[in-house]
Amino acid sequence: MIEAVGLTKRYGRTVAVDDLSFTVKPGRVTGFLGPNGAGKSTTMRMILGLDRPDAGHVLVDGRPYRQLDRPLRTVGALLDAKWVHPNRSARAHLQWLARSNGLPARRVDEVLEVVGLASVARRRAGGFSLGMSQRLGIAAALLGDPQILLFDEPVNGLDPEGILWIRQFMRRLAAEGRTVFVSSHLLSEMALTAEDLVVVGRGRLIAQCSTAEFVENASESSVRVRSPQIDRLRTALLHKGFTVHTEPTAEGNALVVNAATSEQVGEIAAAQGVVLHELSPQRGSLEEAFMRLTGDSVQYRTDTDDPTGAPGPSGSHAAATDLLVPAGK
Repeated sequence: MIEAVGLTKRYGRTVAVDDLSFTVKPGRVTGFLGPNGAGKSTTMRMILGLDRPDAGHVLVDGRPYRQLDRPLRTVGALLDAKWVHPNRSARAHLQWLARSNGLPARRVDEVLEVVGLASVARRRAGGFSLGMSQRLGIAAALLGDPQILLFDEPVNGLDPEGILWIRQFMRRLAAEGRTVFVSSHLLSEMALTAEDLVVVGRGRLIAQCSTAEFVENASESSVRVRSPQIDRLRTALLHKGFTVHTEPTAEGNALVVNAATSEQVGEIAAAQGVVLHELSPQRGSLEEAFMRLTGDSVQYRTDTDDPTGAPGPSGSHAAATDLLVPAGK
C-alpha cells in the first residue's frame, strides 16, 4: 500500500504539490492522471525518496522509502526508461542492480525472460529502441519481486502488441495482490487498465475513486434510441423538456437524448405507443470526464471557449496534447 498524507513540494515560488493526500490499495491497478504541471512526476519522486517534501509524508508498506534496507525487494519503479548506462548490456545493468540489493543472480535471467529481452540480453542498452528500453525498465522494477510497483508512462514507445502485453501484465500483477500505481497520458489505455484513479490538478487532489465512478460522476448521461416512429417520439421527448439531437446510423436516424435514463425514455415511448428498435444508455468516456474535471487546471490552454472540449470558435476540440501531457514533464 502507498499512503500519501499532506504532501507539499515547492520550487521557489512555484507550488508543485499542494497538501496532497491519497491511498493506493493493493490488488488493483490505480491510474495517476493530471494535466501538464499537475505534479505527478514530483509526487512519484517523493514516493521514492528522490525528492524531499516540504510538508507531509508518504509511506510505502508502512515505512518511508529511505528507511527500506533493500528497497527493490519492496518497491519496483520505472520512472525513466533511458536511465541506464548506454555502454552496459541489458544483463550487466540488471546484474548491477541485483548485487546492490542482495538479489540472486538467477533473478536477472528470469526477469529478462518475462519482459521478452532474453535474446538481446548481451546487447548494449544504448542501442535499444524506446520500446526495448521500456521493457528493460520494467525488468528492473521486477527484479526484487516487490509487492509495490510504480510505472510512469510504461507504454511509451511500445507497439500495439507491447501495449496489450503491459496492460495484461499490470492487471496480472494486481491480481496477485500487489499494489500497482501507473501514470499515463493515454486515457484510452487507462480506461482499459486502471480500476481506480487518483486525479490531480495544479498539485491538488481532484478525485480519488474507481474509474467507473469517475466517468459516471463527471460525464453527462444520455440515451440512444431508434424507432420507426422517430418524429412522434422526438416531439414527445421535447415536450417533456429533454434535449434531443439526431444521429445518422446505418439502420436510419437515431435520437440521442441528453441527461436522460433509458427508463425515462422507455416510459415516454410506451405512453405514446411508440415502438422501439433500440434503447441503449450511452456512457461517457474517461477522456470526456477527465477534460471536464481538469479543465480549470490546464497550464497551457488551446484556442477553445470550453475547457471541457466543446467546440470552440473554429469548430475544433481541445487538443489532447495540451490537456493530457504527463505532469511535471
